[in-house]
Amino acid sequence: MSTELDLKNDILPRLKDLLAVTKNTEVAKALGTYPQTLNGWMDRNSVPYTQLYKLAKEKNVSLTWILDGEGEPKGKPDCSDAETAVVKAVDSQNVIKIGREFVPANQNSAYYVVQSDAMEPMISSGDTVLLNTDTVSAGDGIYVLRINDRISVCRLQFLPSYIKATTENNSYQQFEIGYDDRYELLGLVVGKIGKIK
Repeated sequence: MSTELDLKNDILPRLKDLLAVTKNTEVAKALGTYPQTLNGWMDRNSVPYTQLYKLAKEKNVSLTWILDGEGEPKGKPDCSDAETAVVKAVDSQNVIKIGREFVPANQNSAYYVVQSDAMEPMISSGDTVLLNTDTVSAGDGIYVLRINDRISVCRLQFLPSYIKATTENNSYQQFEIGYDDRYELLGLVVGKIGKIK
């Protein structure tokens, strides 16, 4: 079995079988998106994990089967409610369930689906990052933050007179955030879910 997930040639045909449809537009509608968005995901081979997770729950099928065809389409739920934590998105009302081993009981958690290549190759556009939202005593690290109503993922270094923000992608320039500037730390990145490269 290949470790590379292929949206266009593997996942899409399984979705068409599951939904009993033949057109990509019908799959896009079931995923709650536009056909153009689905086409963009296919062109970039960007797997829409959040949408697939929701569809798997809605159709009561195994997410593993949707992703790689392993196992049976209909199966036992991945985890019982006692073994999962409900985690809310930082930028919407969406929620996902994650195994409690990834979300400590004493941690305020959220998630964010990255929409930029600024942190590539470490974190790619389309990856879902798990966040600790208790940022009061957090130190240097990778954060999801809102600056001027825009959400970004950056490595932050807290210096005495300002915050230094850098990215992994060299095509982006580092910048400074003043402690008096308008910004909000949405969460410290503690994990990610993404496609294997």
